[in-house]
Amino acid sequence: MEKIFEVARDIFGIKKLYDLQFEIIKSILEKKNTIAIMPTGGGKSLCYQLPALLFDGLTIVVSPIISLMKDQVENLKNRYNLTNVEYLASTRAKSDIEKIIAQMTKYKIIYITPERLKSKKFLNSLRKIKISMLVVDEAHSISLWGNSFRSSYLEIIKFIRKFKIDVISAFTATANKKIIDDIKFYLGLKNATIFKKSIYRENLKIKVKLVNEKNDELQKLIDNQSTVIFTSSKLTLGRINNFLRLKNPSIYHADLSPEEKNENQTKFISGDSNLMIATSAFGMGIDKKDIRKIIHIDLPYEIEEYFQEIGRAGRDGEISLCVFLVSFEDFENYEKMISKKYLTYNFLKLKLKNYIKKIFNYNWKILFNEIIRLFKIYYHNKRKMTAEMKKFKLMKDFIFYDECRFAFLLDYFGEEKNKCNKCDKCETQKIKIDSLEKIVLASLTKIFWIKYDALVEILQGKSLKYKIFPGYGKLRGISPEKIKTSVYNLFNQNLIKIKTIKNSFYLKSKV
Repeated sequence: MEKIFEVARDIFGIKKLYDLQFEIIKSILEKKNTIAIMPTGGGKSLCYQLPALLFDGLTIVVSPIISLMKDQVENLKNRYNLTNVEYLASTRAKSDIEKIIAQMTKYKIIYITPERLKSKKFLNSLRKIKISMLVVDEAHSISLWGNSFRSSYLEIIKFIRKFKIDVISAFTATANKKIIDDIKFYLGLKNATIFKKSIYRENLKIKVKLVNEKNDELQKLIDNQSTVIFTSSKLTLGRINNFLRLKNPSIYHADLSPEEKNENQTKFISGDSNLMIATSAFGMGIDKKDIRKIIHIDLPYEIEEYFQEIGRAGRDGEISLCVFLVSFEDFENYEKMISKKYLTYNFLKLKLKNYIKKIFNYNWKILFNEIIRLFKIYYHNKRKMTAEMKKFKLMKDFIFYDECRFAFLLDYFGEEKNKCNKCDKCETQKIKIDSLEKIVLASLTKIFWIKYDALVEILQGKSLKYKIFPGYGKLRGISPEKIKTSVYNLFNQNLIKIKTIKNSFYLKSKV
């Protein structure tokens, strides 16, 4: 075990390992299949990089994002002067890839995306090479419930069966029981040793804010500190980039050219640009320790993705702000987006009706096969859509959670709930509300939940059935938008609760 500390000191310049780091490294060197769940900044990479240098053969690291691989390899080369590490990715020149594959025996660590496991040329190059370890980094991606799922991850188990590999290890920052079970199943790790470190980060300050004008909030939040704005689409990214163009932002999304990705990533990490606007294609494992703000301008697809992305902040241990800007319209737009992605029941009915109308014009065998194919697609999509809607509900629950934000996350990832005393729900705020907000608050009862649409009708005096409610008709002539802004401000000051039932928002007073 002395070799562990020798390599840590002489190559990585580390005098002391965390207890969990040592236990994980020891487990891997004892050739035990290992699953490690450690928060961002907890030193996951070292846990497989160090054993890889001690093993005789090659370590292959499967990683979901090219920016992550590039960053890891450049870090090992430039900071630690390692020449025996490389990565294979579609962003690299074909000649570079061919050269690396031809010289596989000289490397100790090769990073690849899961899609590389379909390459016959790559697989053939490994036939005469001893593979000491296979590492699946960001292993939550192997689960349908985890974010960034790609069908290529299912190639990993075939690869494991095809090649004799001494040890399999999987690493991630976020995994609940379902994801851990999927990792074990899809990698064939029935008897894996599991290590788990608390996800709690005492230096992260989480804030969820309901806002009408997100651009106004961005203007207030953007300063000279290193900041990442996460969006869910290129459309939003382009709009925000145009709005903040005077701030000299870098951008990052999947459809940029390799040269643009490399240039923008380098620009941000070096500090030439303090602002990065990105989709989820950017961020995991990026070695920039002084990111002070993470801003979410769109709804992330799930809790795992959200936590992964805020985990980029404050890796140096300094207090960092994670702001989530939301509006009621975001939820409606998200549901529309989900429904467009999948073959719906109504579409299935239309297709079947169309077949029935033209039933005598079809070959019966072709028609039967087409109907079977349609039903298979429908039920497969229904399963995926159900999983996605469950994730969406969890995201809504998090946004409207009335207690500590971190307590919600800890509970979701199977840990004991503890207050962080830093988030927007834990901090005591100076309450200052205007006359309009006072009227809105007075109309909300502490006992009953009131539907948001009904609240607007009460305040505008539009329906006699609500005449008995406090505040009835007191905001005649005031636009619904202004009433909604008041609701947002009351929520942001912790004066009201909000919950969702189906597609509707319900409110009640806390005072």
